Amino acid sequence: MLAFDVFYPKFEVLMLGIGEERLEAEWPSPSDPEITIRRYFRKESVDKIKQAFSLTYIFRSYRKGEVVAEENDTLKMSYYTYPHLRALFLLAGLEPVAEYGSYAKTPLDNSSQEMIFLLRRSR
Repeated sequence: MLAFDVFYPKFEVLMLGIGEERLEAEWPSPSDPEITIRRYFRKESVDKIKQAFSLTYIFRSYRKGEVVAEENDTLKMSYYTYPHLRALFLLAGLEPVAEYGSYAKTPLDNSSQEMIFLLRRSR
């Protein structure tokens, strides 16, 4: 049995915000309670032909509101559609046993955030 999870692409927002930096998360530094770490992301590009996009994650450490450190990391990611995944499973000799739209096992539908498949070898 194979559990396979990918995010459900949101095509309506895919092309929005390219080049814009957005705050995503914030937490206190585990080593220094006076430092707050903020993670930002910036969508760099979208390639609709290759169904891929690239992001830059920016980690900034703040002490009393001033930036004291910054690190960047890039991420390139592909996105998949339901029919493409079904075709890939077929080509790989896998058949879906179940499919869900969340870890709560909600149905896979147009409101889903995830595409989760339980797969086994085809008979």
